[in-house]
Amino acid sequence: MYWTPDAQELFKEWKTRLAAAKSSPEAREAFNTWKKEQKAIVQANTGVSYLSGSILSRLISRTRQMATTYKEWYENYIKDKGDEKYEGTKRRLEAAKLRLLNEGYSKVDIDNAIFTYTDGIRTGTPNISNAAWTRIRPKLEPLVVIEKNRRHAREMNSLIVQRMEILREVYNQHLSQRMPSERYLCPPAAFLRPLDDVVAILEAKPDVTVTAESFDAVILKFDEYIAKYQSDKRNAVFESVPSYIRPARLEDAFNLARFVFRCETGMPVTRWVTAGASHQTLIGWPMVASEPCILQRGLQLRPGVMVDRPCRFDYYDKASDISYRLIILAGLDPKTTTIAEMDARDPRFALVKKWMDDKWTDTYQVYSWRAALYYVFDSYRSHDVWQAPEFRLATAEETETARRHTATVRETAEAWSCNHCHESFETWKGEAKPVIFQHLRDHHDISDPNLSVDFVMNPRCWTLLEAPVPTALHNGLTWMEHAIISRLATIRPTRILGAGPS
Repeated sequence: MYWTPDAQELFKEWKTRLAAAKSSPEAREAFNTWKKEQKAIVQANTGVSYLSGSILSRLISRTRQMATTYKEWYENYIKDKGDEKYEGTKRRLEAAKLRLLNEGYSKVDIDNAIFTYTDGIRTGTPNISNAAWTRIRPKLEPLVVIEKNRRHAREMNSLIVQRMEILREVYNQHLSQRMPSERYLCPPAAFLRPLDDVVAILEAKPDVTVTAESFDAVILKFDEYIAKYQSDKRNAVFESVPSYIRPARLEDAFNLARFVFRCETGMPVTRWVTAGASHQTLIGWPMVASEPCILQRGLQLRPGVMVDRPCRFDYYDKASDISYRLIILAGLDPKTTTIAEMDARDPRFALVKKWMDDKWTDTYQVYSWRAALYYVFDSYRSHDVWQAPEFRLATAEETETARRHTATVRETAEAWSCNHCHESFETWKGEAKPVIFQHLRDHHDISDPNLSVDFVMNPRCWTLLEAPVPTALHNGLTWMEHAIISRLATIRPTRILGAGPS
């Protein structure tokens, strides 16, 4: 019955008259008269409000009915406008396709490359002016080029695979002229794939017959290609070492025991990694160079065409930190200790008790330096929150037992190759020492062979030679005594040399 401002003003007047009514009988009489007048006004308006309510109800009902009609009109309007816009977009698409056809591109590539929702097509007028074409051509043409390249790659794929196999055979034949110790360090044939001279042969027209002789000019450059690839790889790995610890000389990055490298397939974007732990504990150039990992579709040869390539490698901070600490435990200075010095000392390590696997109820493992690193990244590398386990230096008794065990393993492990021929050369396999020694006597008249001269270790089989040594868990000691030994062996060298990489 009242608008809000009216009610507020009326309340103010009520308070004023009420205060005045307390001062005199005349004012009280005037206040009562005023109340009667206001009551009469309210009663008069009540009838009007009922009438207004009835009218308002009918208006609301009518509005609701019309709202449905208005909604249908609006939806039809939007649909008509959408249909009109879509028809305009289709005409714009056809106009763009015609211009691309006039540029010499095939219809099949154009149809598979651009659509009504493509940037440059989905907005704009149906007719494409010369000025508009100048603006959208840089957006559309690369898409057609990509589709053209993909189609050509699909059509040529089986032929390229056959030709690549021929190239692989001539490449391996060329490598067989090298000593196995050198051949292990050469990259897989996939590194040749993107070279211009090779592409010209692999992607020659289908009516061109490709044989081993077709690669004669490429074969003459194999040594040059290999040398450049290895040099680039060494430099890239060296540059991956953080500048604050990177040695002044490149060769020190591959000679010092503190530096550990990894294959790029072990750089996870999620919880899990795709490469084995041995790919994450590469120490020294022979290990890095000999890894034959291939990253499928890892290189863009041209827009839309991906080809396989050898994996890349970089510095691995977590493994390097563990190596640093193991060198300290061995009583050496990690800033200067070389791989050769670490191997010559041959320290052994065991996990501190709290890191021992619950399944180790009867035995625990004693590790060589390399095996300790391998174990860490085989067991702990997938953790979201990575915490490296803690090692202790093995006791004299543990070390002696482990070295005897390792000596036996290295005699029987199939990890060795003749260095005078390629009869026992395989990518992931070797032969046991007795087999190699017999081969050297029978085929090369060598009865007293020398390591690295007459026979070599296959760098890819190093984990076979570094197998952990199972040791009786208690060995006459209580858990408390084991814990004390673990703690003392961990602290003693640390106090001498300090802890943590610098």
